[in-house]
Amino acid sequence: MSETRPGDDPAARLERDAAELDHRLQRLDGHISEAERAAQARREEANPGEAVAGDWEDTKGTAGQGEDPEGAPRVEEDSPESDDARPGG
Repeated sequence: MSETRPGDDPAARLERDAAELDHRLQRLDGHISEAERAAQARREEANPGEAVAGDWEDTKGTAGQGEDPEGAPRVEEDSPESDDARPGG
């Protein structure tokens, strides 16, 4: 921190060093905050899909779409198409 000078009061030196450390910590905190903001901006640029996807999980698709089999064509168990519809068939 600061150099020792003859006749310097040790308490005054400690206060000066503490003030200098506090100043450096405040600057470092500012740099960290700035870096966090820049990193967040880069993450948003790299993955814009999350920002524009919205609440798609709360929406329902049309019949025959996704996990809801309602409206999907039915395949009879003993028909030739049923073999194609089964996994590994």
